[in-house]
Amino acid sequence: MSEDMRRRLCELLIQMIECRMTPEEFAELDEMLRTSAAAREFYLTFVTVQAGLGQTNVDIDLDTNEDGGVHQVMTDRLAQEREGHEALRNIVEQDLSKSAIQRAIDVAAEEEIIERRIVPQKRRYVFTRQDFVQSLTRIAAIVLFALSIVWLDAMVWRSQQPPVRIGKITALRGEVHIEGTTERVRRDDVLFANTYAVGEQGYLECRLDNGVVTLVEGPARVQVQGQREFFMDWGKIFANVPQQAIGFTVSSPSSRVIDLGTEFGIEVQSDGSSRVYTYDGSVSLINMCESASISSEILTAGAARQVDGQTGTKRKIGFKEDYFARKISENHAFIWRGQSSLDLGDILCGGNGFGTGDRNRIIDPMNGQYLALRQAKRNRHRIWKSRDYMSVQQNQYIDGLFVPVGESKPVVVSSLGHTFAAFPDTDGRFSQYMGNLSYTDIEFLRHKDTPASSDHLKHLHGSDDSVVYMHSNLGVTFDLKRMRDRLGGMQLTSFEATCLNYGEPSNDDRGSLADFFVLIDGEPRLEARDVAMDTPVPVSIALSGQDRFLTLVTTMGSDRFGSWFDRTLFVNPRLSLSAGQ
Repeated sequence: MSEDMRRRLCELLIQMIECRMTPEEFAELDEMLRTSAAAREFYLTFVTVQAGLGQTNVDIDLDTNEDGGVHQVMTDRLAQEREGHEALRNIVEQDLSKSAIQRAIDVAAEEEIIERRIVPQKRRYVFTRQDFVQSLTRIAAIVLFALSIVWLDAMVWRSQQPPVRIGKITALRGEVHIEGTTERVRRDDVLFANTYAVGEQGYLECRLDNGVVTLVEGPARVQVQGQREFFMDWGKIFANVPQQAIGFTVSSPSSRVIDLGTEFGIEVQSDGSSRVYTYDGSVSLINMCESASISSEILTAGAARQVDGQTGTKRKIGFKEDYFARKISENHAFIWRGQSSLDLGDILCGGNGFGTGDRNRIIDPMNGQYLALRQAKRNRHRIWKSRDYMSVQQNQYIDGLFVPVGESKPVVVSSLGHTFAAFPDTDGRFSQYMGNLSYTDIEFLRHKDTPASSDHLKHLHGSDDSVVYMHSNLGVTFDLKRMRDRLGGMQLTSFEATCLNYGEPSNDDRGSLADFFVLIDGEPRLEARDVAMDTPVPVSIALSGQDRFLTLVTTMGSDRFGSWFDRTLFVNPRLSLSAGQ
């Protein structure tokens, strides 16, 4: 077979395989296969090689003339496959009588047969348990990888978002900073979702936008997670939750406290244990230890529980009214722990009204100076008829002292010039000192020529009672505004006390008599005349936020001994407190 005939035969076969043959080309191919054995040999070679090349994606360049051209390529391929295709050659030899179209159909079947011989048959795979585990592992890895991509994307998105405001820092004291930074927290800063570290003797007060007020007492670490949830790693926190914020939650390693409309406090210790105190309303307490089954309990006002940090067990503990700091005054270093009143007796002896005073400190009315009780001289009477108002420089909450001489003339009772003109005429005499004294202390100051106090006083004036003690014909004025300023917005709502004549029996049939007065800004709110011994007089006076000065006064009564036997007390003198807004 000539080279031209081989090339033409190859072109016709390609046209046939690609289904582009015309009827004339079919007739031409049929004639060549019928009349030429060489053409039939070439046809078989071409089909065989084409089937093999289909598996390896090799193309034939019809214009190749090097090394024998296309014929040589096909011949080489045939030599490799000849043994497996002898049967196919016989089929071609026997099928020459068929038309070219029918043979084209047979070629497709032949290619399938050849492909089955060339391409290895697939093995049946047995799926073992190990394969199952490996598959699950791969699937889990893919899922985790996908989730990590989603999480990273969320973190990037979140980092690009502005921080969400939760509330405002309303007051603080001591060292407070955002953990992980050196940034110190300041008053009036916006509260965001952060972890705050509160140092030793530090305090952090926050007002959330939903109305919740929290006060964290250091040392403490608190995670502010949102307007409805805090997490305490350690330290103490007190929360005041209004009605619209019910559901506010404080969690710890061992407990979860859900507010039901209340005031509550939580102390978290270093081992994860927590103590929960309910001051108003109720809370739901849930133990959160992994080693214990979860259980919940409703705690009402006055209830307290401890949750063990290791076992999660809960037990009752004693309730402590003043255990948590509830309000702080940054400017005046005032810490309110829930006390219901200020003690004027404590203030009189130099304290802050919450028991910090020294009862051994007394005031000398002659000069307004403090001195130690044991350094005081026992004396009879001293006369001070001066109408000058005397300030007490060593105590910012005592506006001043005075002697109510009377004589139907106005007496100055405050540093702003308030006066009172209805005091009875007095001789201007007074004895001893002014202070927060016990029964034993008063006996210590008694002059040796003065009769001893009778036993009736022992049960009227207990040793633990706070008092404002003074001889008759003395007055003292307290500055309410300075107290309110120091309390950081808390309100003084009333003054409560009991007036007591601590006098001694005299030859007068009526015994010792004394007068008591309570003034607000120079206006009388209480006048009790000729109060006899063993006759307590209760005092209860409402106060407003505009009231500036509270004045306590005693004068001698109408008995013929004047002020000689008069010793007077305002027992348990207290200013009631309200936290306000």
